[in-house]
Amino acid sequence: METFSELLTAHMARAGIGDSELARRIPVSRPTLIRWREGVTARPRYREDVSRCAEILRLTPGETDAFLSAAGFAPNAENFVRESESVDGGDSSAKESESVDGGISVKESES
Repeated sequence: METFSELLTAHMARAGIGDSELARRIPVSRPTLIRWREGVTARPRYREDVSRCAEILRLTPGETDAFLSAAGFAPNAENFVRESESVDGGDSSAKESESVDGGISVKESES
């Protein structure tokens, strides 16, 4: 598994964006971004900074999740939902309803 600094460096190179521009657009200080990229700081303090960075670098949902995970944060919930929807083969004939009972989410399928 690649480190956050390795992923950041690779994604910045692919996007053709430099330290100053990315730092300004996140926004964080340039020295902070350089510490992330060089691995001096193992992971950013705020998840929002990593998410914003992924947006600016135009990462795919899968790349964004790997980027968040490498930074020590949970992946995006909406990406998980999209993946599980595609796993069921897109069968639109099955209706699903969700109910919450005692704090536990229960999925039921109707035939």
